[in-house]
Amino acid sequence: MPHVVISALGHVARLNVSFELARRLRECGHKVTYICPEIARRQVVAQGHSFVGLSWNGFAYSDPDHVALNALRFRHKLLRPRYCLGARARIRQRFLENCNEIVKALESTQPDLILVDFEMHALIIASAYLAIPTVLFSDMFCVWKRAGMPLLDDDCIPDNRLNSRIRHECSWLCRRTQRFLTDIRRALLSLGTNQRALLKHLARHVNFSLRHETNSRQWLVPFTYTQLPVLVTHTLKMEFPHVPANNVFYIGPMVAVDRTESLMDPKSDAVVNRILAQHDVDNGARRPLVYCALSSFLGVDRDFFHNVINAFRIRSDWDLIIGMGGMKAPADIGHVPPNIHILNWAPQLTILKHADCAITRAAPGTLNECIQFGVPMVAYSTKTMDQNGTAARIAFHRVGIRADKDADKAIDIVNHVQSLLTDPVYRANIAAMQRHYTSYAKSDDPVRLIESFMETPL
Repeated sequence: MPHVVISALGHVARLNVSFELARRLRECGHKVTYICPEIARRQVVAQGHSFVGLSWNGFAYSDPDHVALNALRFRHKLLRPRYCLGARARIRQRFLENCNEIVKALESTQPDLILVDFEMHALIIASAYLAIPTVLFSDMFCVWKRAGMPLLDDDCIPDNRLNSRIRHECSWLCRRTQRFLTDIRRALLSLGTNQRALLKHLARHVNFSLRHETNSRQWLVPFTYTQLPVLVTHTLKMEFPHVPANNVFYIGPMVAVDRTESLMDPKSDAVVNRILAQHDVDNGARRPLVYCALSSFLGVDRDFFHNVINAFRIRSDWDLIIGMGGMKAPADIGHVPPNIHILNWAPQLTILKHADCAITRAAPGTLNECIQFGVPMVAYSTKTMDQNGTAARIAFHRVGIRADKDADKAIDIVNHVQSLLTDPVYRANIAAMQRHYTSYAKSDDPVRLIESFMETPL
C-alpha cells in the first residue's frame, strides 16, 4: 500500500483542503499520515488520520534570541557586536536543530511521497535532503507572473487592452523592486536571521540549490518552487484566463463535504441545528438565511463587524449566522436582535447547504465551498494577502458582488444582499459554476496525477 505523508500549516483553511485530498487518496488505496505542527492534531485526528506532531512550525519568530535581537534598534546592535553575533549563531543553530525534528519525523514514517503545503519551506527542503518524492499544494489562485495576470493582492480585473497589460507589467516591476530592497533591509536589520536568510542557511547545509529550485521574483514571499510540481486546488474556469507554468496543475476545488467540524462545541452545534430546523419550517415564507464567514486567521475588523450587525438590524426579516472563526466579537456590540446569531466556530458546510447567500472576506477556501453549494457571495476583502485577487475573480465571473469594507455602510450591505437574493444573473452564474465544480467532486484524476509523481523521479 503506497504511503503518502501530508503536511500543512495549522491554518483551518489549508487543513480543510488537505482533508479532501487525503480522503481521495485513501479511497484509492493509499495510506495517509499527517506530519503537521501540533496545533493541527485535534482537527486531523477528528478526520480519522494518523498524526505525527511537530513542536515547531518552520519559522524562527518565537526563538527567544530572535525576539531579543529584533527588539534592539540597529544602532544598539552596532554597539553590541559580540552579543549580536552570538545571538545570530544561536538562532541559526537552533533553526537547524529544529529542522532535525522534521527529518526524524519523515524518516520514521518512510513515505513513498510527501504532499506538502507550498509555504512549509523547511519541510520541503528537508524532504529534498532525504530524496523523498515531493508534490506541493496551494489553495491560492495564481501566485506566478504570467502574461496578462495582475499581482494576487491587486484588486484589478485584467483585460486584453494595452493599458491594462502595461499597468500589470509596471505593478510587477514595482513589486519586484520593492521586494529586492525589502530583502536587503531585512537581512541587514536582522543580521541574517530573517526567514529568507535562515532558509538559505538550511539549504546550504543540506546542499539544496535555491538558485536552481526556487524563484524569489514571484508574488509569494520568500519564493516559489520552479522544479517541484504544484497542485492548485482551484479550477481554471474560476481563474483569470492564462496559461499556467509547466510545473503547475489546476486539480479542481477540494471541498471535504463530509469532514468532521472538530472545532465546534456542542452548544453552538445545538444552536445551529435549531436555527436551520426553524428555517426549513419557515422556508415557504421565504425568510432568507445569510451566512457571514469571518477570518479564522486575521483579527476582527470592528467597523465592518458593526456594519454587518446594523445591516441585519435594518432587515430584521432576514436571518444571519456569523461564524467568528475563533475570534472574539467586539465588546461594544450592544444588543443583538433575535434574527442574528453569533458563533465562535460555525459548521460552515452545514450552514451553506441552507443559506441563500453569504458575506465573506474573500478567502479562497470559503469561495470554493460557497460555489460547491450554489451560494452567491458578497466579498469584502480584508485587503491583505491574496484576498483582493480572490474578490476580483468573484466579480469577474459574476458569482457574487465585490464590495469595499472601508467604504460600505450598513445600508450598502443590505443593498448588496438584496441584489444577490433577487437578481437572476447571479443565481444563473453560481448555478453554472456549481455544475462545473460538481464534475470534479468524484474525479480521481488528482490521485492519478499524484501517483504519476511517485513513479517519475522529481
